[in-house]
Amino acid sequence: MAMPRAVLLPVAAAAMLVLCLSGVSQAANVTYDHRAVVIDGVRRVLVSGSIHYPRSTPDVSHHFSPCSSP
Repeated sequence: MAMPRAVLLPVAAAAMLVLCLSGVSQAANVTYDHRAVVIDGVRRVLVSGSIHYPRSTPDVSHHFSPCSSP
């Protein structure tokens, strides 16, 4: 049995309010140096990257999409 939309919206809003006020998150001291992010005195190296799909060559495009053929 589905809840009516008029009831669902206030219930969802109340649940979000409770979660926001419950202190689920934890504060941390975050700084950085020339190589890493320092979170509460512990160095964390963050590695990220990206691919510009339109610039990839057709011979490697099958690695990016399961729908494309090799």
